[in-house]
Amino acid sequence: GAVAHHCGYTTAPPGIFAMIGSAAMLCGFKQMCVAVVVFISGCASDLNLVPPLMVSVTVALLINREINERGFDEEQIMRKKIPFLPAEPPKQFDRSSVDDLMLHMPQATHLPMQMPVDQLRETLEDNPECTIFPVLKEVIKGYQVCIGFTPRDRLVAAAEVAESSPRGP
Repeated sequence: GAVAHHCGYTTAPPGIFAMIGSAAMLCGFKQMCVAVVVFISGCASDLNLVPPLMVSVTVALLINREINERGFDEEQIMRKKIPFLPAEPPKQFDRSSVDDLMLHMPQATHLPMQMPVDQLRETLEDNPECTIFPVLKEVIKGYQVCIGFTPRDRLVAAAEVAESSPRGP
C-alpha cells in the first residue's frame, strides 16, 4: 500500500491497496502473473488497476522465484513426495503420436479405465518390460479410445493401496 501511495495513488478508495496486496500474495503463491492481474482487475471492474497490479505481481513473482523453483503448492507436493501426474510426458513419447505408441505396445498392456486388482497384478507380472501402460475407454461397443497413459510405478502403488484398504460388505 505504501509503495502504491508513493507511486501517486493517493486518492484510492478503501480496499484498493488490499486488492494489490492480495494480487501480489496470490502471484507469489501460484506463480501466475497475468492471470492474477486479469482476475483482480476484472473483480474490481477497473482497468486503471492494471499498472499497480502488474508491478506488485512482478515483484512478488521475482522474489518467489528466488526462493522456490515452483509455485508453493507444487513445491509442497515435491517436498512431501506426494504422487502426482507429471507435467511433461515421458521421454519415450517425444515426437510420437498415440497411434505410433499403441502399435508398438502389446495388446495385453492396454488397460481399461477400471479393472480388478488381481487382473492388474497379472498384467504387471506378465509385462515386466513395459514401463508405460495405455488406458482405454470404450466409446462404442467394440471401439476404444486411448484416454491417457500411466506409469508402472503408479499402477503398482494403486494396487498396493487397493489391496491394503478395507473392503466393504
